[in-house]
Amino acid sequence: MGETMKLSKKGRYAVTAIMDLVLKAPFGPTTLNNISVSQEISMSYMEQLFARLRKSGLVQGTRGPGGGYRLARAPHEITIAQVLEAVDDDSRALENNKKSVNDLSHLLWDELSRKVSHYLESITVQDLLDQSGYAEEAARVDKTIAAVQQSEKENTLNSH
Repeated sequence: MGETMKLSKKGRYAVTAIMDLVLKAPFGPTTLNNISVSQEISMSYMEQLFARLRKSGLVQGTRGPGGGYRLARAPHEITIAQVLEAVDDDSRALENNKKSVNDLSHLLWDELSRKVSHYLESITVQDLLDQSGYAEEAARVDKTIAAVQQSEKENTLNSH
């Protein structure tokens, strides 16, 4: 790695949208409109982000009724660095700085950028989910949905 990674608003929106997908995954594919409304991001901007996320193999889209987006891989297989790289045009480009290699300030910022990049490569979507506490909530929601579905199934069998 060793290169500079930009932390842009576009990248932040993409990470937030990915997290929204993960949290809504138990309910099936999530529409861009759903994410756009919940994250208060314009639909056209969301379409641009998801075109890049799809091209990078991070999300998959399903067309038609009940369609939408879902992660293309498990949350533990997607790093935050991959999400940022997918949406930022120039996320891996080194700054074209004509300062001397001996410039202490330049060396300091270069090293800091490498450390931030390395850190972002070490964090997965699953890590964010676990740290947020939403993983436990998602598990509770899954159990509730399963219980309701089981109850509906039993009611249908008992009524016949």
